[in-house]
Amino acid sequence: MRNVLKSILFLVILLVLVEASICILVPKGNSDKYSFLEKAEYEVLQEEKGTIDIVALGDSLTYSSINPLQVWNEYGYTMFDLAEPAYIMSDAYKYLEAAIDYHNPKMVIMEGNMLFRDPKRYPWYDKTAKKISNLIPINRYHNNWKKLFSNSLKKGNSTKGYKLITKTVPSTNYDYMEYSKEVREFPDKNIDWFKKILDLCEKKKIDFLLVSTPSQVSANFPRRTALIRLSKELNFSYIDLNLGNPLDIDWTKETKDEGGHLNYLGAIKVSRYIGRYLKKTGKFIDHRNNEKYASWNDAYEQFKKDYEASVG
Repeated sequence: MRNVLKSILFLVILLVLVEASICILVPKGNSDKYSFLEKAEYEVLQEEKGTIDIVALGDSLTYSSINPLQVWNEYGYTMFDLAEPAYIMSDAYKYLEAAIDYHNPKMVIMEGNMLFRDPKRYPWYDKTAKKISNLIPINRYHNNWKKLFSNSLKKGNSTKGYKLITKTVPSTNYDYMEYSKEVREFPDKNIDWFKKILDLCEKKKIDFLLVSTPSQVSANFPRRTALIRLSKELNFSYIDLNLGNPLDIDWTKETKDEGGHLNYLGAIKVSRYIGRYLKKTGKFIDHRNNEKYASWNDAYEQFKKDYEASVG
């Protein structure tokens, strides 16, 4: 009998701890409507509703290449990097759906690298594991204990999803876009999820752009050919920023990991290109002098301080 009571007491304590983790560690504003989402998703939902003009959807190439605060400072458009490491298409669709429902942006810019990622290679996306993670959010948000004594759980991401990296690990691989007759194939079901993203944008009257940001690891000619063919087949806009090095990326100074991802210097060039592209569409309003968006000016000033601190 005593052992039974001990077991019951243990279960009660465990349930209390789980409930406490939900109340304390889950970011404020992460409503039940959208479940317990990944880091980028709960942060985009903490922005004031309906204030995001452009969603940049993708993996680590997105959050290392596109700086929304630079676009804000130069053009006054509000963008958020809805990006996570090793993103897979099914999750990307789910979280984009939440962001669109909450903000109704005018454009979605998606990094094409996700289309080639095979979810079978990423065991942590196993359905059972994800269900458990949703039920016990302490597993997903365990690092948030560091933020309990600040307002960061409420404020979300002050860099709008961008990850500032100033270190340089140079590369001298200048032939990564060498011509090939090969055409890369897409993993099973990725195109089905991609079509759902396109259909969602069409339904909501949201412009869509697929882009391949500069990366010597993730970009190559067979992938470029596959994406060009797909863009013609499904009738969407596609821009490759690799072939011919149109942004004049200096791979000895503007990559953080031997060409895999850009650092801050490389992101300046990509972000400036994106800003010019957005301006040419004529569909976006400059919000810099609008009091409703004053927090974006504050965020940019804080970003400058963080950058200056990171470079000493």
